[in-house]
Amino acid sequence: MNINDVLNKVSREDEEIVQPERYIGQQYTGNEEVDGTPYSYDAEPIDVDAEVFRAIDKLDAFIGMNNVALGMDAQELDTIGSRVVDEYEIDKKSRAQWEKDNETWISLAKLTAEKKSDPWENSSNIKYPLIVQSAIQFAARAYPDLIGNRNVVKGIVVGKDPEGKKAARAKRISEHMSYQFTNQMEYWEEETDNLLTNLAFVGLNYRKTYRNKTQNRNESVFLTAEDVVVNYWAPNIDRVSRVTQKYELYPHEIEEMKRAGAFLDIELGAPEVDEKHDANDTENSHTFIEQHRWLDLDNDGYQEPYIVTCHLQTKKVVRITTRFSINDVKSDEDGNIIKIIPVQYFTKFSFLPNLDGSFYTMGFGALLGAITASINTTVNQIIDAGTLANYGGGWVDSKVGLKTGVQKRKMGEYVVVRNQLDDMNKGFHDIPVNLPSQVLYQVLSFLIPAGEKLSSVSDIMMGQQPGANVPATTSLATIEQSMKMFTAIYKRIHRSLSSEYKKMRYLNKLYLEDEEYYTVTDDKLSVTREDYEDKDCDVIPASDPNNATDVMRIFKAQSLIDMLGKGLDDDEIKRRYLEAMHIEDIDKLIPKQQEPQPDPMLELEIAKLDIEKQKLAIEQQKLELEQKKTEAEIVKIKADSLKALAEVNTKENQMLQDKDFKNLEMLEKEINIGASLNATENSERNVGKLDNQQNNASNPE
Repeated sequence: MNINDVLNKVSREDEEIVQPERYIGQQYTGNEEVDGTPYSYDAEPIDVDAEVFRAIDKLDAFIGMNNVALGMDAQELDTIGSRVVDEYEIDKKSRAQWEKDNETWISLAKLTAEKKSDPWENSSNIKYPLIVQSAIQFAARAYPDLIGNRNVVKGIVVGKDPEGKKAARAKRISEHMSYQFTNQMEYWEEETDNLLTNLAFVGLNYRKTYRNKTQNRNESVFLTAEDVVVNYWAPNIDRVSRVTQKYELYPHEIEEMKRAGAFLDIELGAPEVDEKHDANDTENSHTFIEQHRWLDLDNDGYQEPYIVTCHLQTKKVVRITTRFSINDVKSDEDGNIIKIIPVQYFTKFSFLPNLDGSFYTMGFGALLGAITASINTTVNQIIDAGTLANYGGGWVDSKVGLKTGVQKRKMGEYVVVRNQLDDMNKGFHDIPVNLPSQVLYQVLSFLIPAGEKLSSVSDIMMGQQPGANVPATTSLATIEQSMKMFTAIYKRIHRSLSSEYKKMRYLNKLYLEDEEYYTVTDDKLSVTREDYEDKDCDVIPASDPNNATDVMRIFKAQSLIDMLGKGLDDDEIKRRYLEAMHIEDIDKLIPKQQEPQPDPMLELEIAKLDIEKQKLAIEQQKLELEQKKTEAEIVKIKADSLKALAEVNTKENQMLQDKDFKNLEMLEKEINIGASLNATENSERNVGKLDNQQNNASNPE
């Protein structure tokens, strides 16, 4: 049997259950019919010779499997599972200090009320909201800019487009992808809000873009930096050797995955018990890790990109799938694999590059953590000093007549005592305490502005008045300078969004129906897979990172308004101004261009010109008729001349013919006379011959 016949049974789109039970060099069994013979896992296996396979054919078989682990040896799976979990722990260890710092940053940002016992029980533990204020300010600016309206994706044309076909296709792509992100993935906009806020705190998070075959749609989900583990010193997301996602599944979800053939049907035991999982909860979730890595499963000496899913507690492999398509496999003419380009699921979002050059970028937690901690310490010392000064305390002489022990009194209460001192005030001795130091106030006035300057959180950026008699241009210049750091961060986010959109475009190219219909503002539109096939259209975010605030946008639009009537397209200027103001239904506001009313005098002049043109045309026709008449007469004269000449030639020819006819008659007569003479001579000769013969016969010798 040709193994290609078996491989052709594997469906890449529908993921049929037909899967090799043993890969190359071993055996194949399935539950479909092969060459008309039904096979099942209990049937006689089909022997497959390794020589039948070409290198790409082996990988082609893996690509079609819903779970490559179904056909692998248990011992080999245990080896892979141990390797996956061990290397996951290596990556976690490399970022251990980052995890510790991140917990501190989150604690500072959350502003949670925590009891403090130093310097005394329930002493001040105020947390200054510098980090959270900076993060909220950033997210409040970034979110409306990135998701200003429903058009989040913009299609751009690559190359020349004289007929406008590329522009029309780019528009269909942008409208359809914007519909996917904002309508089909109803969670995407809300998660984008979470992504921006978390990014400002931590400095790093991810989006995972993939095909959800259960829901039969594309997905792009938000993941925090805690959920995705990458080695601290990895160069970048595309070159790293492995990326691991950690997630939880409940028992019923695990059973669904088993029944769908996505997970191996193996016993996972009881879930791990920790601070998040109660030992008495029978429905505790299990922790899994999904590692995007390289493995050599076809034993050709070259590792291929796969996704290995393991149960973290038991290190059991439950699933292995490929993360490449057959088009990503590059080979030579002999079928030897040269390179495999992996499909990247993760998009990294970065806030600020880390100064140590590591993979983990920085957020406001790393930037403002130390300053915030110092501010908190200073504020708490000021409050504790004031509390100590206000509460007072000390020693009371026994001669005052009060009972021994701690003395506490209520407000407005008088107590009768037996004083033995001449001056009762001499019996009280206060503990010497200092009022809050002015130095602490000076330190605080230095730290807070420094932190706000670092985070670009100023009064004017928070909506407060810049002051009296401050020119508008000065305020705009101040805002622009304050936004310089945010503009750089916006550009990084735009770069990541572009990468996410390109991944979604690739999925549409693979899985989109031949023609898909969708609705935008009550208009039923359609897009085809062919629209995504060509490389002459690209996708980018619709927002502009250079206009990070409404003020800057309106200021630029106002500059265009000042140029109305100066040779530019006035309608386009008005449209851009209204867009900067976020005015909806702009098309309804801009009147349609109407044809100008004609000038009566101009129409009269045009009518006169038309009459003159008609007169000239008539005169021209007359001239043409006269010319044609003259030409006809000339032709007639020529015809008459030719006719006369022909008649003359006919008479001459007739005379010549008569003469020739007479000559022929005479010649014929001469010929006939000659023939008669010749016949007479011949007859006389023959008679002579007969006479001679007769004489010879009558006179023999």
